Amino acid sequence: MSFPSFFDQAPTISLRDPLAGFLGAAHNGVIQYTYTDVVKLAGHSCPTVAGAYLMTFKAAVVPAAPGMMPALFDALEETASPEQKQAFATAWQDRVRQIFENANHPELVVFK
Repeated sequence: MSFPSFFDQAPTISLRDPLAGFLGAAHNGVIQYTYTDVVKLAGHSCPTVAGAYLMTFKAAVVPAAPGMMPALFDALEETASPEQKQAFATAWQDRVRQIFENANHPELVVFK
């Protein structure tokens, strides 16, 4: 299975789950998650999945291209060409990449 190369640039999240440690599922209960792990579980990559992975993000910091939503609706039409579908998919993943590239922006990710 191959994924866009920017997935590897997303930060790794480590957390400690005492039950996982107690049950022997993870040494000391420490589990690491990558964005690729999350994409596999969600079944897709999108700005919402990326934002949830990072906790919360302000979409306005990394706005979508102006034609993104019309391209989405065009790609969903039964008459959409493979080129239209691919163009939308490429633009969509480009926005996800931009979110990760701006992960350190003080207004993008909010932890509360």
